[in-house]
Amino acid sequence: MAQFGNMIMTDKGVELNAKVGNGVTLNLTKISTSSTEYQTSTLHSLESINVQQISNISSKTIVNTTDVKLSVVFNNAGLISGYYIKTLGLYANDPDVGEILYAVCQETSGNCHLPAASNTSSALNIDMVLTTSSSENVTVEVDPAGVVTLSQLNDAVNKKMEWRGEYDNANNYKNNDIVVYNDAYYKVNEQFTGNMDFSKVTFLAIKEKYDHFRIDLDFNASLNPCKGNGITYHGGCENFTQEDWVEWLGYKPCVLVVTSTNTQGLIETYLDQDDYSKNKNGETVDITSVPSSGHRSVMIKFHRIGILSNFNPYERKGSIRITNDMNASGYSYGAFNNGCRKNESFFVGAYPAHCENSKMYSLSGKVQTTDKSLSEYRACANAVGMNYGILDHIKLSLFHHLYIIQNGKIDGRMLSAPSEDARTTGTLNASGLNLNYVGTTARKTLGMEGNGVAETIDGIYLDNNGYLRICKDGYYNDTYNNYTYNGTPYLLSNGYMGSMVSLSEDVGILAYTSSGTSDNYFRCHVAKRNTGKIEQAMASNIFDTEFALNTTTAGTLTARLCFMN
Repeated sequence: MAQFGNMIMTDKGVELNAKVGNGVTLNLTKISTSSTEYQTSTLHSLESINVQQISNISSKTIVNTTDVKLSVVFNNAGLISGYYIKTLGLYANDPDVGEILYAVCQETSGNCHLPAASNTSSALNIDMVLTTSSSENVTVEVDPAGVVTLSQLNDAVNKKMEWRGEYDNANNYKNNDIVVYNDAYYKVNEQFTGNMDFSKVTFLAIKEKYDHFRIDLDFNASLNPCKGNGITYHGGCENFTQEDWVEWLGYKPCVLVVTSTNTQGLIETYLDQDDYSKNKNGETVDITSVPSSGHRSVMIKFHRIGILSNFNPYERKGSIRITNDMNASGYSYGAFNNGCRKNESFFVGAYPAHCENSKMYSLSGKVQTTDKSLSEYRACANAVGMNYGILDHIKLSLFHHLYIIQNGKIDGRMLSAPSEDARTTGTLNASGLNLNYVGTTARKTLGMEGNGVAETIDGIYLDNNGYLRICKDGYYNDTYNNYTYNGTPYLLSNGYMGSMVSLSEDVGILAYTSSGTSDNYFRCHVAKRNTGKIEQAMASNIFDTEFALNTTTAGTLTARLCFMN
């Protein structure tokens, strides 16, 4: 949900305000959007912003003697590339100098997004309240042509439409050649209650404000399906590129700090997604130093999204549904929930773990820590602060889903990470999220750099009988109390899974491998047992090497820091 801060008047706006009331009327002209996030301390001095879109003000309402409510609509008609709205600019006419940037405000949630027109039709209605010395001295240039105002929208609700077709009890309405499917929501006149007569209703169909995409998987088409051969897209994302998915998913690199006054995570700055050594303004950022006090790490912020997946092992078909509706019925949000709390985001380390002074860090230029057990890694993460831990099975499962969706394939071997011999983080700092390649490595995966070894995952284990068990209540422990049975993997004599077991929100995809090597199909997940003890469970080469769960053995596995916002 979009959230905007207070309107900050610019220096030019202050000068104009001094003239208002002395024979001068405040004449507001338009509002613009920008995808640039400006430093708060510089807002007052801005004379212009990097404009993405401009819209005329659609309505003005006098609230009281000093307050005026302005309404504006931005839509994505003709928008080639989608973008996140970071800043709004309000313009006014100064009788002496002409049009000026009168005031600005910034969007604070990071969720205010307009998609490209080719993807889906979308519009954003914004109301803002402007406080002035006298609301009677404010005029607004309103050009209703091409602008749907809120009052016009409300008027449309009262338009009668006669439906000659049928209502099929599945939110589908048909009227001759008009079909409105359940990707729209409906508002009917409140006088209709109980059993409605849908032959004549007061009806308005509005494109749903959230996206609901579906990705189908068919392993009959290919043992290693990819987009166009076993993976198909539906719901408006059919033509999405990898860049479109990065924008839609909205994950962002940032520096997260813990201080004496803020004992949880505080975003210090967002980073350039193509060069983590710089912030979004191109300024150099320290991403290597362990602080003398508090905590500092490079993290990837993931906004709350819902997933719903299913797979029929007999038909060898399944699907993944994904939505940016933060509370859609039927979807799973387990990666974002912390006990009873429903968080809007979580953070995961951009780099594998570096443990120092009994704390876990995600920093560039550090040697990955690989000599700790699961409980020791968990303790180092917990020592950072409240709600810190290590990457768990349900977040990794979310990453599996996002990887398949974004890249249109299941095989992760071609994805990025430093080579398997790499132990120092930061190889991919200057590599993009998708299409920039660095030597024989490739790109950052979902903003994260690979591990080079294997990675400890919390909340899941494979017992000595071959049963996969997971923790669903968030109380991770070394004795596996409250860990529940989640299917029986088929293990070959070499200890690797031999067939697809499931596709779910809890464990992602348990995939084919006949010999345990990356040359055989793919290894989105493998589980391996050695001499009766579990060395790996829920391993994944989504990051080019393997994630793994360490039960007893240390010395071969790293970990990854997480924070629940």
